[in-house]
Amino acid sequence: MAIAVHTSEPRFLFFWNHKVASRSLLDALGASFPALRVYPQPSFRPPAQDEDWPRFLLVRDPWARTASCFRNKCRDATEALERNGGLEPCQRHLLRELGAWPCRPRTGARRLAELDFAEFVDLLPGVRDGNSHFRLQIDVLQDASPITSRVPWTGRAMRTLLRLGRTHYLTPRLLKTGPTASADRAALAEGRKQSVRWLRLEDLPEVWEEVEHTLGRTIPLPWHARTAGGDDWQALYDTTLRERVAELYRPDLEMFGYGPSN
Repeated sequence: MAIAVHTSEPRFLFFWNHKVASRSLLDALGASFPALRVYPQPSFRPPAQDEDWPRFLLVRDPWARTASCFRNKCRDATEALERNGGLEPCQRHLLRELGAWPCRPRTGARRLAELDFAEFVDLLPGVRDGNSHFRLQIDVLQDASPITSRVPWTGRAMRTLLRLGRTHYLTPRLLKTGPTASADRAALAEGRKQSVRWLRLEDLPEVWEEVEHTLGRTIPLPWHARTAGGDDWQALYDTTLRERVAELYRPDLEMFGYGPSN
């Protein structure tokens, strides 16, 4: 759940999530703003008087994003292993939840590729908060507010490290935390307080003009993958699976206005 920061004119913050055309987004911003810097967590960015800087967030239909995670991290796991040379952290996370980790990379990739979509959805409650590919998209907004000095920066960074430690897949189960209704409500309430202009991936390229207008320049979008294109992901769902994913990602649905027709 990273953040891209541009500290010279035009100053801005761009929050982003995995499986939301993030690589294309970063490439587009980096090509237009060579001084852009990326930090792995919003709370890790350097303190700055950034309260007046424009803030943007690109989001995606949670049902489509979940289907994309399944296809990329499970169904295509064997091909991805050959391409990447190893398993990704989010894949090891899934294998741990399956009780199949540690294992050889090829064995793990084969095990993930054997999962059907319903089995993948079964794993999501145990992995949702432990990896940025599965997390709520509004989680990135927990630290969207300004950080003006070193003392609150340190406290915020330590809180983030603690949160990551308590959800990460290597954490012993007795110490791990999982999704709770109260935590989800708190994340939604925090997200609604932030002055961040969020853009839905499904509304691109039209809404991208808002970013270009605000920042005062044309920013081409060189899409590496047509992440929002096509409706074939809907074939993975039946009514039960759709509701299960909706329940798990309810805060994102409410925050960003997604519904059955989106």
